[in-house]
Amino acid sequence: MTKYINKKGQVLSIEPDDCSENPVRDWDMLGTYYTFEGRAYSPSEHNYSDAMEFLGSIIGDELVEKLHVRNNNTEDFLNDVFERANKLGYIMFPISKFEHSNVVYSLGTANGWDCGTVGVAFVAKETVCAEYGVKKVTTKVRKLVKQRFEGELETYTQWCNGDVYGFTVTDSKGELVDSCSGFYGLCQDTDLDEAVRSGLLETVAELTNCGKPSDWKEAIVDRVIYKEKIA
Repeated sequence: MTKYINKKGQVLSIEPDDCSENPVRDWDMLGTYYTFEGRAYSPSEHNYSDAMEFLGSIIGDELVEKLHVRNNNTEDFLNDVFERANKLGYIMFPISKFEHSNVVYSLGTANGWDCGTVGVAFVAKETVCAEYGVKKVTTKVRKLVKQRFEGELETYTQWCNGDVYGFTVTDSKGELVDSCSGFYGLCQDTDLDEAVRSGLLETVAELTNCGKPSDWKEAIVDRVIYKEKIA
């Protein structure tokens, strides 16, 4: 837990948020994210036994099997499937996963010791048109969708790795002033510059009127030390 103190004697404690929301399942995200791994559950819940069954539900089982036989690598196979899904009103991208201590979910295909293609990110075109207020999905809109997917997967990755934090602010007597949680993207060795980027310090400023990193100094945990510092 990281602690900071300001000139008023208020103490800011930044600590892991152990009750954070799963952003894919608990938030209103644009994309749906299906993965098919034996040892990990899918970001978006589904009942498909594997990717072939899911893709068959979109373009037809017979066509999926035909394309699978025709292509000798995952990337070409998925490109063929996604091209046909596009004509049926879906935007799709492959999901890859890198896992080595922590995990990273991203768009694209991958194949290696610590990584692989594990699923599909998708959305119906009619949903995209409603979201962006357009009549059809142009190349520009498709790029916006891809960027949105990348951002949503980044947030999900942060949640998977426990990179979600909250804070408490106490006064010089140790009484609670306020607290807030759910700041995604901080890390275990977070500093105040990261707190600014995540929006955490902006929220703290509303409570303390101290919104710049220079307003705070790293504090020693002992409450007696706090009093000595501000005396």
